[in-house]
Amino acid sequence: MTTDVIRFTDEQLARLKKEYEVLRNKTISAANARKLYKMLNNYSSQALKQLADADIPFISEEAALNYEMKIFWVDDNRIKNTGSKSTDVQQDKVNK
Repeated sequence: MTTDVIRFTDEQLARLKKEYEVLRNKTISAANARKLYKMLNNYSSQALKQLADADIPFISEEAALNYEMKIFWVDDNRIKNTGSKSTDVQQDKVNK
């Protein structure tokens, strides 16, 4: 259910940061935060990680939440499907 966006270019991230910088230290409504969360939910884990690391007001924080939920969901599904965590999941957590 992810979009075609797999990775953002450096230029795309720079433009987002520039456009959203005016919102730093401001607040958004809960409704707009939900819209942003839903929009970001369609991105791949790789794209979410890029956005989370980019320090873009509002977007980075919401992307980090989505990223963590996707990682948790994958881990949780692996546990349910196999009865225990696979070695690669454990190794991923060590590398974080």
